[in-house]
Amino acid sequence: MGGGIYDTSASFGKFLGKIRTVILLILGLASLGYGLYNFTLHDKKMIVTQGTIKEAKCDLVNSADNRNNVTSHYSCALTVEYMFGEMLHRKHQILSSNTTYEVGNTIDVYINSENNDDVSLQSNMSKKRLGIIFTCIGAVLLFLAFLSWWILRYKFANAATAWTTVFRGVFGR
Repeated sequence: MGGGIYDTSASFGKFLGKIRTVILLILGLASLGYGLYNFTLHDKKMIVTQGTIKEAKCDLVNSADNRNNVTSHYSCALTVEYMFGEMLHRKHQILSSNTTYEVGNTIDVYINSENNDDVSLQSNMSKKRLGIIFTCIGAVLLFLAFLSWWILRYKFANAATAWTTVFRGVFGR
């Protein structure tokens, strides 16, 4: 009798383990792909120059999440003049920032060296950091998927997985 329960729980645990492995594999590959996409695609060769703010209009924006935590930031419409290629250029852009901008202040202007029309007042470094974070998360999830697959070979681990799942379902822990 005890052997039958053990075998049944091991089969159920193996089934759950396969589902867990597939889910970890899918999430790991998706995270890794998204991370590599952000890390490589947005790695533009940017030239940094200084620009002068000619027009600035900043509004304070408050937002609340579902727990009524209020956060604030500024939404700023800026017009910046900068020199590039011995010509004076103007760039208008709306930025979200923690600080306000004043007319006459200098600001970094990022120009794509391969496409001079691709100009931004914000660095693309955040996309690169996001790529690094998602690449690391994807690598960890793929490691966990491998570990889950490797554990599937052991009948005791499969039985323990099944009983843990049943215990959590019954007792809510």
